[in-house]
Amino acid sequence: MLLGSTPIDDFLASADATSTAERVQRFGVVVGVVGVVLAVGVGVFLVTVWRPVVGGERRLVVTCLVGGALAAAGGVVEALAVASIRSISFTDVVGGEGGTAAMLRIVGGTLIALGLVEGLLTRAVVDTAERWRLPATAVFALAGMVVAVLSFGFDGHTVSEGPRALHAVADAVHVTAGAVWAGGIVAIALLAVRRHPGDGVGVWWTLLHGFSAVATVALVAVTVAGVAMALFVLDDAGQLTGTPWGRLLLVKVAVVGVAAAFGAYQRFRVIPRLGGDTPNGLARVVVGEAVVLIAVVVLTGFLTTASTL
Repeated sequence: MLLGSTPIDDFLASADATSTAERVQRFGVVVGVVGVVLAVGVGVFLVTVWRPVVGGERRLVVTCLVGGALAAAGGVVEALAVASIRSISFTDVVGGEGGTAAMLRIVGGTLIALGLVEGLLTRAVVDTAERWRLPATAVFALAGMVVAVLSFGFDGHTVSEGPRALHAVADAVHVTAGAVWAGGIVAIALLAVRRHPGDGVGVWWTLLHGFSAVATVALVAVTVAGVAMALFVLDDAGQLTGTPWGRLLLVKVAVVGVAAAFGAYQRFRVIPRLGGDTPNGLARVVVGEAVVLIAVVVLTGFLTTASTL
């Protein structure tokens, strides 16, 4: 055993070390991406859309905190795998030798989790409040979200394809906007599934109307930034079907289309039918859309490490 090695180092040092480590790295990236999306998306939803009258504040804060923990955990797993692949120490990786993205997700996720703990320990906001009352430590969570988003500027094809600065900006916009859309839907799904018995149509109309404006801007930003990134990565249209990255991108676009169909159904069929009670159909639609969007997030993680060759 090498001095300072860990159990996972021993595992990765087995017969098929490189391929095993690459799979572990990919897993870490996926977990990190899911965590960042949950933390940023649900966090933005809490600040911009959620109202105390809806209830469920603690549920959303816990989800945001868990997202931060997943981002940090994914960064640790990714850094350990990179250390094995490059035969260097974990500290060397997080110190900057190919592990900047992982290090930033570790730092960002940790700040998010620590910054939200106070919000869980303090008394819940009263229904007369108009917005979510940020805990005093929320500044750390906000800083963590910024750091976590910036981590994607040091990942995968962002550092190897196209103009580095422009690609990094497009990546940050794409991740942030995607998180706002996906995280917002997850937040609504959590509120709809475990709603208060007394919730009426007015509460849900306010909630959905508020999120609709945010989601529309996010969807436009996701599309524009996504197209820009694809142009940076792909040399020609043939790579869409001739490379692992291109095929994964096509699958992701198809799944995004399914999510958009859920959203259109909700907008044009479910919302107009809102009656005097909490809409039962809403929970089914938003849960379905949330599941599809989480699949999109997972595919995004795989795209980060997929080959363009």
